[in-house]
Amino acid sequence: MFGAIPVGLGSGTTQTLAARGGCSMGVPLHDDEDLRVSDQFAKVWARFAKTGDPSLAGVADWPRYSEASQTYLSIGAPMEAKQGVENAYVAPSATAARGF
Repeated sequence: MFGAIPVGLGSGTTQTLAARGGCSMGVPLHDDEDLRVSDQFAKVWARFAKTGDPSLAGVADWPRYSEASQTYLSIGAPMEAKQGVENAYVAPSATAARGF
């Protein structure tokens, strides 16, 4: 949501949050796809803030959440709505846990 800003990735706050997410300390690597997803999600978030509707043509169709569907947005490539948020947790991969 706040972008992949290479210069800021070495900050203490970013490193602490990354470590809690299963990443080793060190500047997280990113590629063009990461930057594209970051840019797309920033647009989705801005649209939600402006209109109350996060769906954005060509980027993400994010239906309204209900307890029945438990719809959530999987933020990645591609960005897509999925159902069953209570079962959506994915543990960090062994590669991510070792640190890129």
